[in-house]
Amino acid sequence: MKVKELLKKFYQKRNLFIIVCVLVLTLSTIGISYSAFFTVKSNTDDQTLTTGNLAVSYSGDGTAVFPSTLEPISDRDGLNQTNNKIIHISNTGTLDSEYVLTVGYDMDKFNDREGAKEDDILTPIEFVKIAVYEYDSASGTSTPLTGPLSIGDLPIYEYNASDQNLNRYGILFGNIGSATSGNATKNYQVKVWLSDKTTPPASNSYFYINSEIVAMVEGAKENFTFQGQLLSSDGTTPVGNAKITLQNGSRVVTTEEDGSFTLEKIPEGTYNILINDKITGNITVKAGSQSNIAPYGPTFTAQAGTNIFQNAYTYGTTVNKLLNANSFNKISKSIVFENGQYNLASTYELVINSNSEMQPLKIMIDDNNITGMSF
Repeated sequence: MKVKELLKKFYQKRNLFIIVCVLVLTLSTIGISYSAFFTVKSNTDDQTLTTGNLAVSYSGDGTAVFPSTLEPISDRDGLNQTNNKIIHISNTGTLDSEYVLTVGYDMDKFNDREGAKEDDILTPIEFVKIAVYEYDSASGTSTPLTGPLSIGDLPIYEYNASDQNLNRYGILFGNIGSATSGNATKNYQVKVWLSDKTTPPASNSYFYINSEIVAMVEGAKENFTFQGQLLSSDGTTPVGNAKITLQNGSRVVTTEEDGSFTLEKIPEGTYNILINDKITGNITVKAGSQSNIAPYGPTFTAQAGTNIFQNAYTYGTTVNKLLNANSFNKISKSIVFENGQYNLASTYELVINSNSEMQPLKIMIDDNNITGMSF
């Protein structure tokens, strides 16, 4: 590909830009994008009853929408760009459904592109930025939901031990009514761009990202409701009128004056938790025989030869949190751990016995951190 080689030489000489390859992707009837590849798939493997599938489609006319520039851009420009995709989700089944919106590398398109070479690399996930909006299809208006985030800020939804490029990262989870419920549709607007913080080691990489909708019948997996209280770090002073955000806008509540709150319909999984838009942590929710809360941090012992993705998945955190907590100055794909202790940001595992009566979930915070969780 002469054009690609000329561009590569041009940018390498100046060491200013990253070459981003964007090709046309079509899945079924539609599934296209601008500076990344976006497909949507409805996964029926998790469904336990015959209820029909979520019908998922993209806006567009079947041709790629290319960005106006191949250069990395600022978050401000990324949010203001007109390039976007609208994801339409409709429940065509007879029972309420749950779904998870995930992103990850589109390895099929990366490997199948013309002129592919074995030493070609994908843009590291920490440099891929994303923002999601709720979209009103009737008026054409959108409301910010989450972002800008890098994919490295997202919990790993599916970890692939044989190939880290096959990992999937969870953005949002949601519930949708049956076809006759009156609330059987959801619409999202998605914007993706290349961060202006991209470093030279990631130059001349390929930008192949797709999204998937993973669907299942509501109740196919355990769901939990947390009635809790937000407290100061001393564990006694209520924190009222505080905003608690779970999984990047999937659930948002404001605490009462006494610090109380309720988070409903929380499926098993690992989630970002954000308090007052600045205090961040992660929480992993699992079903078990006995309810308990265990902190993963503030440190963990890594096994020699493990990578940053494996440890992020094992300890319920994110790639970017491990990068920041340990002041790594390498791109994520090049980090291999040695035996030893490493720092871990605020992370907690909640094991819930659904047959027992739940005690209130207490979350303790100071001005900068989640300092503890307990029942």
